[in-house]
Amino acid sequence: MRKISSLIADWIAMFREAFETAKSFAQALGSTADTARPRNDLFLEKATEEGRLITTSKRKTSDKMSEAQPEMQALLADEQRHSRTRLDAVAAAQLASQRDMARSGKAAINFLNEDMLSDYEGEEHVSQRSKGQQGYSKSMPQKREVSAGDEYDSLKRKYWRLREKLQAMDVEASNLTDENSQIKAEKKDLEKEIRFLDSFLHVIKDLLLRPYAEATGHDRYTASMFQNILHDALEAKTLKQQTIYYQDQIVSLHKKEQSLQEHVTILQQELLSNVEKASIVSDEHFTQDFRWLASSIKTLSRNIRFPADIDLADIPAIKSARLLNNVDKAHWNGRGRKKALIEAFLWSVLIYQVFGSPFGIAGPGCASEINDWWAKLFGRNHVADWPLPGDLAERWRSMTVEQVVKLGGKEAITRGIITTEQGAAIRQDILDSILKGRTSAYKLITETLGELSPATDFLQVPVIIDKAFSLALEMNIQRCRLQAVYPKIGDLYSQGEPSYLKSNLNDEEADEGTVAVIVNPGLVKWGDGHGKNLDQELVLVPCDVIIAPLPNDDVSTEVNVSFSSVQAMQAGYDNFMKTPKSEDHRRSAQTDSPSYIEDDLVDLRPNLGRAFSQQTQFSFPNSESPDNGVGLK
Repeated sequence: MRKISSLIADWIAMFREAFETAKSFAQALGSTADTARPRNDLFLEKATEEGRLITTSKRKTSDKMSEAQPEMQALLADEQRHSRTRLDAVAAAQLASQRDMARSGKAAINFLNEDMLSDYEGEEHVSQRSKGQQGYSKSMPQKREVSAGDEYDSLKRKYWRLREKLQAMDVEASNLTDENSQIKAEKKDLEKEIRFLDSFLHVIKDLLLRPYAEATGHDRYTASMFQNILHDALEAKTLKQQTIYYQDQIVSLHKKEQSLQEHVTILQQELLSNVEKASIVSDEHFTQDFRWLASSIKTLSRNIRFPADIDLADIPAIKSARLLNNVDKAHWNGRGRKKALIEAFLWSVLIYQVFGSPFGIAGPGCASEINDWWAKLFGRNHVADWPLPGDLAERWRSMTVEQVVKLGGKEAITRGIITTEQGAAIRQDILDSILKGRTSAYKLITETLGELSPATDFLQVPVIIDKAFSLALEMNIQRCRLQAVYPKIGDLYSQGEPSYLKSNLNDEEADEGTVAVIVNPGLVKWGDGHGKNLDQELVLVPCDVIIAPLPNDDVSTEVNVSFSSVQAMQAGYDNFMKTPKSEDHRRSAQTDSPSYIEDDLVDLRPNLGRAFSQQTQFSFPNSESPDNGVGLK
């Protein structure tokens, strides 16, 4: 029994030692896991689980030991102290009962009763018995008479109960031994984890703490620095997540952009394939039509009969005309000069209503709004504040004019007629604006000139208006840029040799001067019929102007520069006239003119306009002037 007690005591001590070791290891592991948590979440979870298992095993072992320890100690103590005595007493009692039952039975029964009482009372009865026979006798209950056989059977039953308990304790001890072995195995595994974590922490210290401390100026490489590292790591993690998010957005947007670009390409191809190709009109056609219009206007101006003493400058509609604005009063005198001023007035009306904007054919209700959008989209960096000639600008202009024709009707634009075949595509507001523009031009011409010459037949005015609108429609539907241009009053001009200017002043020998009167604008083309080479300029019809000579003291270096420019322009014009392609153009320049115009004036006018249309220092007036009632500024 001493061996069993010693073995159990050893087990208990071993369990306690294992528990303390596991507890210390769990604490160390928890501390290590807390330290390495930012970098070793996996190991922390495993160590936490191991610690939880150890704690559970410890609790179970402690509970079992707590339950078994008091009873085991009492039983073992009683067994060690009384087992031998009981067996000897039983044997002696049996022998004594056989020899002399009467003589020794009472003593044996008293002895057995003492043992039974000591068994029931345990250590307390033993301590009381050690104090003296008197105390022991006082605490004893009243003895009852029992036989030796009954006592023997009782002791035997008690013995077997104790033996069964001992066997149960052996089984429990065996189970505890198995659990101890399992805990030892787990301890070995945890020791391996500790060694790994220790090496891992050394690596963290060498690779993270030390470089971070050196980079941030710290002189300690301890675990407390993990707080700073954790803070930076969290910020870096946030930035990394944001970076990944933005990268995903960039990739998504890039894919969308590619998809949109492909879609735009497809739409452009469909758009270009659906757009009717504009028929390419030759330069000779535009040259002849523009000259025919100029000739018709000149004829009408010559048919106006007005008193010789009338002063055209006193008529507001004529004085404020776009081509006559800022003309010096000295140039308004003379019957021939007045005819030229009437011609300039007629051209001013057409420039304002038709040629001042590529969308003038749409009428005042639509033209200004469309032109504003064209200028907003492509700028105002060219002649008369038009956009610079470019592929997109010209395509936009051409397609917009085509749409205006579709919604307003070609017959309404060119002839002012509303046909029943125009269809449902006609927009009434656009049609009304077109007709209003034609009517405004007709009324302004007939009412102004009717006051000067009531007897004049103005049947030619509708023909001129029809031709102007038809020509403007053809010009602005082309892929190239066709524009009516003119200089500003007062621009310098220097005439070279041979002379190509016929001045109305007395000084026929003057070779230098300024623009005094603009009789009619010129026609200039940028690009070719396919809308290419839009940076190349070609003068189809020169600008017809009247030159006022400069006084001798006004000739300056600025005039000399202008003179050189004019010489260069004259040379370019001569080369243009010599090219085979321009043979018809040169012949068209020599078309028959009215009989009242001198032949030499017809020959000089192309050269005169050529110089002014190509002179780069000319500044063309703004085509969008405020409407002052006559609409010609």
